[in-house]
Amino acid sequence: MRVAAVQYEVGTDPQANLAAGLRLIDAAAGQGAELIVLPEFCNHLSWYESREHARALACRHGDAFLTAIAARAARHRAHVKLGVTLARRDGRTTGASLLYGPGGELLGEADKQVLMGAENDHLDPGDTAGPVVRTAVGRLGMYACMEGVICEVTRGLALRGAQVLLNSLNSFAVDEAALHVPVRAAENKVWVVAANKVGPLIPADRLAEVSAGLGVPVEWLHGAGESQVVAPDGTVMARGPRTGEAVVVADIDPPAADAGRARHFATRRPGRYLPLAAPGRERTGPPGAPALPVAVVRGDAGLVRRAVDGGARLVVLPEGSKVTVEEAADAVKGTDAHVVTGAGVLVGADGAIQQADGVYDLPWGRLAVITGSAARHPEEFRLAALADADVVAVPFTPAEPWELRLGLLERSAENRLNIVAAGQDGPGGLAGAILALPADFTLWTRWQGPFTGQISHPMVTHVKNADLLVQGTVHPAQSVNRLVSRGTDLVAGRPWRLAGALVAGPSEGTPVKETLQHVEQMLDESPVIDVTETFERLKGILEELKARIDARFELSADPGSPGAYGTHPDGPGGRLDAYAGPEIDWLVHSWLGNPAASFANLHLTAWLGPHIRVPHLGIALLVWPEGWFYQDFIPRASLTADGGHFDRYYAPLDAQWLAFKEENPDFAWFTSRAGFIRASLSPNAYCYSFPRSPGNLDIVRDLLHARVGRWLEWVDEAEPVPEGERAALAAADLAVRRNIAERDPANVMGVRYFGQELTDRLVRGLWGGDRTLPRPS
Repeated sequence: MRVAAVQYEVGTDPQANLAAGLRLIDAAAGQGAELIVLPEFCNHLSWYESREHARALACRHGDAFLTAIAARAARHRAHVKLGVTLARRDGRTTGASLLYGPGGELLGEADKQVLMGAENDHLDPGDTAGPVVRTAVGRLGMYACMEGVICEVTRGLALRGAQVLLNSLNSFAVDEAALHVPVRAAENKVWVVAANKVGPLIPADRLAEVSAGLGVPVEWLHGAGESQVVAPDGTVMARGPRTGEAVVVADIDPPAADAGRARHFATRRPGRYLPLAAPGRERTGPPGAPALPVAVVRGDAGLVRRAVDGGARLVVLPEGSKVTVEEAADAVKGTDAHVVTGAGVLVGADGAIQQADGVYDLPWGRLAVITGSAARHPEEFRLAALADADVVAVPFTPAEPWELRLGLLERSAENRLNIVAAGQDGPGGLAGAILALPADFTLWTRWQGPFTGQISHPMVTHVKNADLLVQGTVHPAQSVNRLVSRGTDLVAGRPWRLAGALVAGPSEGTPVKETLQHVEQMLDESPVIDVTETFERLKGILEELKARIDARFELSADPGSPGAYGTHPDGPGGRLDAYAGPEIDWLVHSWLGNPAASFANLHLTAWLGPHIRVPHLGIALLVWPEGWFYQDFIPRASLTADGGHFDRYYAPLDAQWLAFKEENPDFAWFTSRAGFIRASLSPNAYCYSFPRSPGNLDIVRDLLHARVGRWLEWVDEAEPVPEGERAALAAADLAVRRNIAERDPANVMGVRYFGQELTDRLVRGLWGGDRTLPRPS
């Protein structure tokens, strides 16, 4: 697949910004790109006078700006990802990543979880984890700028199955391209397509004022460009220039790294990572010493003593070092120095020092020790930062070049940790590193030296394969400063509420079990599978049931129902047909989804007229890619207030309902996270996930036929409702039907596939908001 990252200047004129974006989309498509990534805040410079100003200039779903982007994606049959400010219907204004598909449909959206500096003044952070979007070109995850300066967002997307990460940036920092972008590819074994801006990031008439206030030259307040495509080993395959518009193109193979990612994640230790999902807090530990002399020793105990005599107070040995605890203790005898052995044991003059939590209080500050393959995982260093460590000693064995070129540098930067890493000979000629935190950090504090354009990057002393002793100085006191910008703390500001994937580990083909997940979460955390065969089977089951209903009732198709929509079988699609008649108020026969990419949702619901009080019939079938089904008889009265209604229609079904739970261990109860949906279920509702085997599909088919047969019997046996009570019953029915349709959490899948406008129409189709046929009386 050919991908493109485009970089260009964005100003305060939304129309000019749109024209530039469309022009660059055309240019990328002209080079054959099937997936095109635009920068962050494409609609307007991220510079506002107030929250009200930001909301007024934000995009809305379906507005001219986003409609034009969607249409251009459709014109080129390309996937297009961009970042904008978005005015949400609930009153929030977010920094949103939007992905449009080759049919112009909105495939996914993700609100920025970690806001940078003044963004906190004008925008609201995301409150849900962004989706992993299953597409014909691969599993795509979206993030934006500051979310890539820390590890959680990208890690969570990779753990949930993303193969390609799409990063839209609005950054002046040169270390984005040098470090923060490529490391996310390497540490997660994914492809990254990153698009940054060029040109001023501040309105032209304010540049001089802001430059003087910050003490930063005007040229450093421009977008840093260098948009790029990065391979899963951290290799930059294509990179744009530092300045000027560019279309950066590369060919990638999304599934190529799947096996390597699985092997890499297999060495994670999710059971240790629970603190990552705990509330953030500011650092409470006192600052350490301003300076600490350290050394990496790749030799014998005599070389350790030489390092100590040279002033080193902390010596780190490589994994596999033959220096024993006793030899290390002898080497530091008579001094206050410490050695971390190749096995990760901290040794002082009196021997090994034990510490239960692995973080040591030493005269110069707090030390954490991370050994072996754990050093490849950002979660381990995050734990050290949460424990208020100042320095991390890393005896390890570098296995891939990215670990010392990118990985440990990012561990230092994103956590504000000094790192002393020692290894045996490694790839790329490097065996270790001494990474010291600089005092000059971000634009939040005035720099002591000239501004270098780096937002968060350690000072690096490389340890080469030929080196036996390398000495340097780190700065424990600098670990206290974690504010990368005003209001943005690298550690306390991490999106801890959305860190579930880091604690749970990678998604796999695990057995179906009781779940509390949203439908979109189940889909996003599952592999992409063509489920067309299962979809056709489920569709056939509903057609059989619809035929039984057709044989009993007089029905007419409502001209106001949506009918077919979308691009199925080439992409997402669906159909919604509604009917009414003398005895049926509203019957819906519908489906929605993209069976070629794991998902389809099918409905058959029959809402009776007010002439009888028989419960309504509700059926829903889902493949995500496992199976799921719902069937209920929707009550026409309060089952606690009207005991007769319960005794007539629900009590006789208890035994069958309990027997199904006991006799079908493959079927796992599904609990909706939406309280309203739980409240809508009767005591005999069926709501189960199940492996989509032919035998299980037969069980679902047989149960649904039996339930529809029982319902038809009730209809034939029902006594009429007095005419004076029918209007109230009809009004209550409509209220229930509308509430269920509008509050269904699965509506988000419609928005993902087809956008808000069409989804709103489909929801109205479910309850009859656009009906033309009269209601029965």
